[in-house]
Amino acid sequence: MRLCALILASLAASTLDWSGAAHAASPTAEKRLGHISIVSEGSGSPVVLITGLSTPRAVWDGVAPELVRSHRVIFVQINGFAGDDPGMNLAPGILDGAVADLHAYLTAGKGGPARVEGHALVGVIAVQLGSDDREDAAGLM
Repeated sequence: MRLCALILASLAASTLDWSGAAHAASPTAEKRLGHISIVSEGSGSPVVLITGLSTPRAVWDGVAPELVRSHRVIFVQINGFAGDDPGMNLAPGILDGAVADLHAYLTAGKGGPARVEGHALVGVIAVQLGSDDREDAAGLM
């Protein structure tokens, strides 16, 4: 049964159009850092949404409108994913660089600890952000 669900999910994902590289409803300008790019929208307690492998911010379009009503939503895309410029991600250290960039962004914003969601391999970034001595993550999803 699990295998059937995975196959159906894979088939559904393969039919999606990921060509829109930017989040469709983002009123703020994209901020490009060495390993990631960020678009933020809304206000309130922060929620960080990190895209999975090769996907653009648009992957969050289904959940974004509801979250933006009561949160500052920070949409993170790994440089080089979804066809954009890889920036510093042509060299080793992508995950560590992405964690460092996101940590610097959250620290500079002083919005308090954020709820962090990362799916696929990029979930490792969420885990690293919530580990060590950092106080960036109030919770991991």
